[in-house]
Amino acid sequence: MRCEIVDSGHCPEKRRNHRRSLAASCASTLRAATAACLGLLALGGPDLRAAESTAASAYVTGFAHKGKNGKQTYKILTHVAYAPDPGLPGGIAAFGIPDGGSVVLLTFTPYVPSLSPAGASREVMTTKPPLDAPQLPRFVMVCAWPLEGEKPGQAVAGFAELDEANITILPEKYFVGISAMWVEIPANRAPDAFSRHDYCGEIATTGKSAAPWWLRDRKR
Repeated sequence: MRCEIVDSGHCPEKRRNHRRSLAASCASTLRAATAACLGLLALGGPDLRAAESTAASAYVTGFAHKGKNGKQTYKILTHVAYAPDPGLPGGIAAFGIPDGGSVVLLTFTPYVPSLSPAGASREVMTTKPPLDAPQLPRFVMVCAWPLEGEKPGQAVAGFAELDEANITILPEKYFVGISAMWVEIPANRAPDAFSRHDYCGEIATTGKSAAPWWLRDRKR
C-alpha cells in the first residue's frame, strides 16, 4: 500500500482539502488492512521474537510550513489486530526503535471502548523540521490489552518495519509534506531491544513507560 501526496497547485483551499483527504485515506486504509489480519502474540515470556506475530501497522503523515512561523502538522497512527474478544474495552501503546537508537514511546491510549482493532493516534512536532526519513523509527511494536474492571488483562503485540520504498516526500511552495507507513513483519525479525524490558506490561499496569516519548506533542 502506498499513500501518494499529489500536487495541489497554488490554491490554499485545494492544499487544505488534499491534506485532509490524505490523512483520512491513510487512516481508513490502515484500519482496513489491520482488521483483516488476526494472528496473536501473547506477551507472557521474555523473548517476544520467539512467538508468532499478530498484525501491526503504523502511519505517519503531515506537513511543515516554510517561512518564519514554521507551523507543523504531523500525525502518527498505530494499530494492532486484537482477536480474543475485540468487543472488550482496553488500552494500546506503540513503541519504536530508530536506526542506532533506543526504544521510544510513539503512542499511548489507556482506554478505548472497543479493541476492534486497537488503534491510537498522536499529533507531534520535530525539533528539526521538516520531518524526514532519518527521523522515523525503523521498527515499531504495537501492544494492546483488555481491561477487566480496572485491571489490565493479557496483552498482545505485533511488529512492523518502515516501508522505505514507499515513503513519499512532497516539497511544495509553502510547505513540505511526508507520508510513510510501517508494514507487518514476523516477531522473529523484531529487534532484541523490544525484549529486554517488559514495555507493554509496564505501561498497561502503571500508565508510565521507561521509554521516552518520540518527538514532542504538537502545540495547539
